[in-house]
Amino acid sequence: MKICALVSGGVDSIITYHLLLKEREGDEIIPVFVDLNQAYVDKELKACQHFFGDKLQVLKVDNSQQGEGGNWFIPNRNLFLASYTTMVFSPDEIYMGGLAEDTTPDLSPAIFEEMSSLISITSEKKIQVKSLLWEYTKAQAIELFLSQNIPNARKIIEQTVSCYDGTSEGQCNNCKACFYRYVALASNDIE
Repeated sequence: MKICALVSGGVDSIITYHLLLKEREGDEIIPVFVDLNQAYVDKELKACQHFFGDKLQVLKVDNSQQGEGGNWFIPNRNLFLASYTTMVFSPDEIYMGGLAEDTTPDLSPAIFEEMSSLISITSEKKIQVKSLLWEYTKAQAIELFLSQNIPNARKIIEQTVSCYDGTSEGQCNNCKACFYRYVALASNDIE
């Protein structure tokens, strides 16, 4: 079975990828990063290159209309990512890091079911869009990850990048993504 794991270098996608490696041994798991010209793309891509090296598949999309602004919200992003990944890789399953606490309009179990149905119809093959983390908050997902006996799990989590600021090198410690990451790490006694 061919599986694509959409990765951003953040906590959710890194945990998803490592859980897939453990749970789906023997399946082809492709880490996919999509460059949408978001303001913070450079730091995300750098983190993904660090985590995945030559395994990482990078897709670049000319999204010049997005511009350089600080708006972190990209409408229909997850639907587009799933559709574009299907176009390029024709996987059987696509995984994203959706969490119980997510409020983005296209990041929920119901929407992922709808995406799966639509993409399957238009691809003429069954393709499922999933998350392994729907039942977990970000803090609980980190706790789960740390309990999996994954080598260097703590260091991996510390090296993730979740930040909407395009001007800082690492975490800006001012944006919504930085705040959620900080709280989740602190809840697991990670500085």
